[in-house]
Amino acid sequence: MTANFIQSEKNLKEQNELSLENLLSEFQLISSAQKRIALIGTQNISITHQQVVEIISGKLVENRNTLITSGGLGGVNLAAIRGAVQANPKYLEIVLPTTLEQQPKEFRELLKKSAEIELVEYPERKKLDYTKACETCYKDIVESAHQLICFLYKDSKTLKKAIEHAKLKRKIITDFYLD
Repeated sequence: MTANFIQSEKNLKEQNELSLENLLSEFQLISSAQKRIALIGTQNISITHQQVVEIISGKLVENRNTLITSGGLGGVNLAAIRGAVQANPKYLEIVLPTTLEQQPKEFRELLKKSAEIELVEYPERKKLDYTKACETCYKDIVESAHQLICFLYKDSKTLKKAIEHAKLKRKIITDFYLD
């Protein structure tokens, strides 16, 4: 009984220290002028929601936050890129699941508009199933960001995994469910 009590007291102390450490870390993040913010989401999104994402991403980079997103076939990620490119591409970082050559033509042409965009490719993931490559990509994005903003549906498995990973990494999460 005494050993369990001591162990429980030790666990509680570790949790409190961890919480204090997290609070201090979050306070520093909140008070800092620039953050690394991941903005990812579904490919299936209405024009109105795309416009909202463009506005959000534009405002984030206007305030000198680094916006981190992925490539894609359209939807949230492409809208985030469009908004950031219009506002200030210098603060845009794109992490691709695989390579630029595997991205749609519209996406590649959008990137040509600015040489200031930081682009990260993973040619070694070309042989992976695309869903698995996206899951790995989203984990990379979450780990490099302070905060995650995600637009998804209740059945968005890959995006839900990204949110779970962000929770494990104790990131600030804002999730917008579109259904």
